[in-house]
Amino acid sequence: MEGLKNNWNSLLSVCSLLVAIISALISFSAFNREKYSDSASFSVVENLWNSKEPSFALINESTKKLAQLPDHTYLMLIPSKILWYSIGKVMSNLVLSPVSYQTILDQKDYYQTTGKLEKSVLPKQFFAKKGMRDNVRSEKFTLPNSDIKCQVITYPMLLIITPIHYKYIGDKNFKRIILASTPIDKKEISPTVLRNLKSYIKDNSDLEVKVNENESVYQTANNQVLDKFKRTVDGKDKDLKFLGGKKGGYDNVLRYFNELISPHDPME
Repeated sequence: MEGLKNNWNSLLSVCSLLVAIISALISFSAFNREKYSDSASFSVVENLWNSKEPSFALINESTKKLAQLPDHTYLMLIPSKILWYSIGKVMSNLVLSPVSYQTILDQKDYYQTTGKLEKSVLPKQFFAKKGMRDNVRSEKFTLPNSDIKCQVITYPMLLIITPIHYKYIGDKNFKRIILASTPIDKKEISPTVLRNLKSYIKDNSDLEVKVNENESVYQTANNQVLDKFKRTVDGKDKDLKFLGGKKGGYDNVLRYFNELISPHDPME
């Protein structure tokens, strides 16, 4: 009986220890959730699959209320890839086609400090469905004096860069974050990355996508990138800046954004 009593006491001690550990883990998890929801967290959510009114929205995901609507702007780019097919291997280069801020048709403020803050409406030519089936693909063509075939693929999405100046209730000073977003993911970027991207946009302004009433902006972007690449291959255009071919390579800014566009393609 004495042995049974000792075993029972040991079991009770173990159970008490387990309960204490579980309680601590639950408290820690709740603390982390509260800390996350109480911290700065913005996102830009694209809703391009609305055929009548494709749009994107700026959202404050934090539970903290803003002291006022944030001061912000948007840089928009349509991503394309040049694919190189050679001996069973596929390599790629990312190309970003700028979209003018003036393309936005309308902006609706929700006059609230949490949740959806602003909706930006785009022309119907930005309509796009999710999934690989809606990728715009050019025909494949063979490079001169080579067995390498190439193709341009354009993704029906936007890479949106959003510098945001904000202040939550209780904050003394304004803070700034720079958010890079696609439907796949988002991440905060540094002022240096933004500066390199702006340099890339400036040098490749000829790739700016103008809205064509007769086709999607993704088809327009695909045509422009394909045309520029073919002129480069033919020697008619020696400007390789659209591929990052500049001294310093814009500090690999194209490779930096690749994971937000096609994370399973390492851009060899």
